[in-house]
Order: sequence, then structure tokens, then C-alpha cells
Amino acid sequence: MINYNNLYVKIENDSFVRLSTDDTGKLRDFLILKTPLTKRYAGYVTMTRDIEQVREAINHLRNQENPTLIQQSILFFSIVTYGKLFTSNQGNRPMLNFDDIFKTSDPKLSEEHNRIMNLRHEYVAHAGAEYDQCLVSGTIVKQGNAIKGIDVNSQLMHVVNMTPKLDDFLLLCNFIQEKIAIKSAKVWSHLQNECCSLSPKEIKKMAITPDKTRLYKMIENGEITPNGAKQYDFVKVEI
Repeated sequence: MINYNNLYVKIENDSFVRLSTDDTGKLRDFLILKTPLTKRYAGYVTMTRDIEQVREAINHLRNQENPTLIQQSILFFSIVTYGKLFTSNQGNRPMLNFDDIFKTSDPKLSEEHNRIMNLRHEYVAHAGAEYDQCLVSGTIVKQGNAIKGIDVNSQLMHVVNMTPKLDDFLLLCNFIQEKIAIKSAKVWSHLQNECCSLSPKEIKKMAITPDKTRLYKMIENGEITPNGAKQYDFVKVEI
């Protein structure tokens, strides 16, 4: 008998739902939940992924052997991805509120948050005067005592160096991840109650029977993230 509990079924938008069986080994039907609560919970799940990716990016930034352009790209990614958690997203997911998150935190954490967000607003996403500084100077060219012209030169005046602050940034990310986990758990509890309130008629109407021609399994692809997590691919299974 096939162990369906280790398989997934491919559904709309190329998403995957993990399968489960009852005590007899029969596949259980499933529901696709689409309510304001599920949207909020899904938002916290994606926010958790984002902050985990920022933590991974910080580990890559510690590698001083990376070419400058690679370091800059990783830096931009980490700042933009962190900033997504606190910026408007047209209602696609929750947005973390500064006052709520940092009201009882160590002031050093809110200072680091402000530093990262300032980098986002004034350097990564926009051209702020503090970071996009370029001094244009002119060297006076003379012949004897007579001025013959001016040789114009430019010099970039500011380069962002994240390396000395990476430990502070990582501590901030760890703190934010804990806050997201608390919020996610609270919404999950409410979501469980919402599901329990569905009537048998509503459940039957929403139920989806797994399509056995669209079954997949997850297999390791041999890749490991800097945080030690294994990477997987979905591979189709023929029944």
C-alpha cells in the first residue's frame, strides 16, 4: 500500500498540499481556506521566510572574499527584504508596526532598526543626499601665471560598509523573528477556532478530493543553506 502521508498533490497556481490518510489508509479530502484570517496567517508565514532569508544573507555578507558587486547585491537584498516587513504592501499581508514591535525592547534594537530603514529609504530604494554624495572639483590649469583652463574631476564621497554592524543586524533579525512567531501563533489559534465553526454542509461544499494523477514527493537535491538547512525539489510520482 502506498504511503500517501509522505506525498503532495499539485493544485492551482502550481502550489502543493501535503496529503494525509485516515486509520484505514484512505486519502483524506482537503480544503483551500480563503478567509481574512487565513490571509493574515499566510502573511506571517511569508514574513518568517523573509526574515530567515535576511539572516542567511547576513552570513553571506561575512564572506569578505566575495566580489564587491556580489557583496553590494546581498546587502541590497537584505535591506530591502527586511524593509518589506515594515512597509505598506497593498493589503497582501500584515505590516509590522514600529511602536508595537519595539515598545518594550532594548533601545539598541530600535536604533539598529532605524539605521537599516534609513539605509533603505535614503540609499537602496531612493537617492538620499546622505549616501549619494559625489564631490565635483576643478583643478586650475596654468601656464606660467596665466590660467589656461579647469580640469573637472569627480569623487564619490560615501560608501556603505555593513561589516562592522552585521552582529547588530543579526540580533535585530532574531528579535523580529520571535515577534513574528508570537503573532503567527496567535492567528493560528484563531484560525483553528474558525475552522471548527464550519458546518458539515460548508465543509462538504468546500472539500477537494486529491487527484492521484498529480502526486509529488519531496527529495533532497544535495544543496545546503549557510544555516545548515537541506534543500528539496518536488518530483512527480506515478501511481
